[in-house]
Amino acid sequence: MFSGEASRGQGIIEEVKETISVIEALRSSLLTTMERIEEFLTRTNAESILHIGCGSSYYASLYGAYPLILQKTTGFALPASEFIYLLDRMKPSPSLLSIFYSRSGETTEITLALEKARSKNIKTIGLTCTPGSTLHRKADIAIVVPECLEKSHYMTKSFIGLSLLGTITSHVALQSLSHSNIKTLDSELQTFVEGFKGIYNKYHEIKELVNKTLDKKTFIVLGAESIYAIAQEAGLKLNEVAYTFSHAMHALEFRHGPIALREKAKELQVIVLSASGTHSNMYVERLVNDLRARDFDTILISDLKMADFTVPIKMSTQITYLLLILPMYLFAIERSLQLGYNPDIPRHIERVIKHI
Repeated sequence: MFSGEASRGQGIIEEVKETISVIEALRSSLLTTMERIEEFLTRTNAESILHIGCGSSYYASLYGAYPLILQKTTGFALPASEFIYLLDRMKPSPSLLSIFYSRSGETTEITLALEKARSKNIKTIGLTCTPGSTLHRKADIAIVVPECLEKSHYMTKSFIGLSLLGTITSHVALQSLSHSNIKTLDSELQTFVEGFKGIYNKYHEIKELVNKTLDKKTFIVLGAESIYAIAQEAGLKLNEVAYTFSHAMHALEFRHGPIALREKAKELQVIVLSASGTHSNMYVERLVNDLRARDFDTILISDLKMADFTVPIKMSTQITYLLLILPMYLFAIERSLQLGYNPDIPRHIERVIKHI
């Protein structure tokens, strides 16, 4: 099914496929998880929620925070390092709650930011894959999903798991806990599994896209609304798995300056991520048509019929939009293999960053 020698890339591929077990774990504990979060939010009376992570975990936090933008209980995201700098000089609002995302629960920036937050009486939630970690032990409450934990240096199923946990937390913050709310989220998670399996069955299409773009030196990944966070994660995987320079942007921002890259269009590949259920979809479609008219090689990944890779289910919710990361994971892995690398043996990166 996958190109390259059987031993190359099979480790990371199997870990990506294990995402289904992560979804099953989230579904089985959904009621308990939501009740714990609701009880904690009720006690804290949080008016603003800061979502914090590093690397892929930061992009997961950006994704998880998005449903709270402009809501009564507002949400926003920061890298842990930026939060540390802020805490060194700010007097935080007593209504601030911080949510820390970390696969290992031991990343130095996360543990330092957690320590500083606690010293300033900021209430904390930890979302992690590692039982017994510093984040698990020291956050005021922690949600731990061990099924998320990979052996690989690269975050894949853990990015998806942490993004979904953040999304669930935001759902609880937005509305009171109800049977219908739980039932809806459970149904969306099941739909995610169906879409996930369908994407794997179309792997040959991903391979074809990689073949067509193998000579490209630079990738621009575009996404709007919460899909911008997915574009960021997709770009990071092109960096660290396929050693390919990439840059992620809010979709329509491409017109504000980077459109000048038409001068280098032969070296550049644009990838646009979109979903029919988003409010931005109409504008993103126009952008794709505009880019193609200007001779930019543009790949659209979406549930739309016009897409170059079509996600085989309708994506209409924050949970199902997350399916867009799977074809990008497969794209980065396949590109790595076709360029002669072994994505199971990472170069130059650490699994857990233990210095700052």
